[in-house]
Amino acid sequence: MNEPVNQFSNEPVGGVIAVMSKGIRYREHIIRKARIAVSAGSPPQVYQLLENLKRAITSKRTEVALQAASQIDQWLAMIPQKNESMHPNFALYAIETVEKLNTDRSLDNEERKLLAYLKEQGYNEIRVVIGDMFDESYSPSKYDRRKIKSHDPKGKIVKLLKRGFLDRNGLPVQKAIVGISDGTGG
Repeated sequence: MNEPVNQFSNEPVGGVIAVMSKGIRYREHIIRKARIAVSAGSPPQVYQLLENLKRAITSKRTEVALQAASQIDQWLAMIPQKNESMHPNFALYAIETVEKLNTDRSLDNEERKLLAYLKEQGYNEIRVVIGDMFDESYSPSKYDRRKIKSHDPKGKIVKLLKRGFLDRNGLPVQKAIVGISDGTGG
């Protein structure tokens, strides 16, 4: 009995790439299944985007960046096992990671590529205009807000804390989180 493990390669889909670990059988009893690397075909676009992001993040050489790179490694390992319809989710996770780490704007290029990929997949960013007043009629399924100490008038959008996205059907897959002024002059 074998346990297949999907991996990207130039081999035809379903072809055996390598034996990762041998199985052990004692008479008719399987003690341990053999793990066989099976080709999942060429890597999809999101895989390449995440690999590029990981390289850019790792170059920062901070503890937080290395933790983020480790998380990206986990996503990369999951992609061959997931249905293609799940691939945009990895791009959404990556954008959230970029937002946390991109304080020096060095990851802008990777962020643009991830956003372009999502657009190609039919995802649209939820529109947020810094400086507008937060309207109470904004859909709670699309927007969430956090109060921020600010000299701006109470209720004014002063910061985008997290990008939000709609899928190709216009349904929110991730809320936009905005920082609104509490008007206290913090």
